[in-house]
Amino acid sequence: MDQVERLIEQLNKDRTAMQRALSRLDVGTEVCPGWTIKEVLAHISGWDAVGTSIVRAHLAGEQPPPLGVRGIDAYNAYLVAGCETMTYEEIVEDWRRARKQFVYALTETPQEKLRDRIQFPWGEMGNIPRLVSILSEHEREHAREIMELASTGAGDPAEVGEETE
Repeated sequence: MDQVERLIEQLNKDRTAMQRALSRLDVGTEVCPGWTIKEVLAHISGWDAVGTSIVRAHLAGEQPPPLGVRGIDAYNAYLVAGCETMTYEEIVEDWRRARKQFVYALTETPQEKLRDRIQFPWGEMGNIPRLVSILSEHEREHAREIMELASTGAGDPAEVGEETE
């Protein structure tokens, strides 16, 4: 298994953990202050889209586009505000689509480009494995929060498919 395959395997593993976590809560349950599952999924989708833009820019020999707002907290608020008019089903579809696009961008990445240093839009320097690690841990962290909330008996199960991305 090459490194790209290992990176994708990690993303799939963490996505499966999130799907299991989601199946334990009602979609309207507040997960983070002011965020239901819908907002958490929109948030994750947005960061997967950032990951895709970083990989594609790197492959094109360009700098990744800026976040469009100053700071990670402002970007998170922007992502959540952008989903207000979307249904839960639309959010889930976007969440799945964003991950598929990120994985596809990774599959286009030659092994020799994986370790190149790149600047992430939030200012940190890293490489593609570091980017995947950040985004993978990000989803895993939210899955843990949801599982902890579910273990307290909050909310009924959400309906999210068990397919692996």
